[in-house]
Amino acid sequence: MLAILTWEDCQAILETLEVLSDDEAVEQLRRSMEEVKDGKQIPWKEAKARLGL
Repeated sequence: MLAILTWEDCQAILETLEVLSDDEAVEQLRRSMEEVKDGKQIPWKEAKARLGL
């Protein structure tokens, strides 16, 4: 079987593997997903204001 990927798809797969190999990043992602599920996100305007942007 032969699979052909675009360069962008290949890069995306490699970046995903890199993130998934970092235990701290995976834990942060898991916590973030839980916060979204629990409705703990904030509006974009408020986030920018908190960051001084």
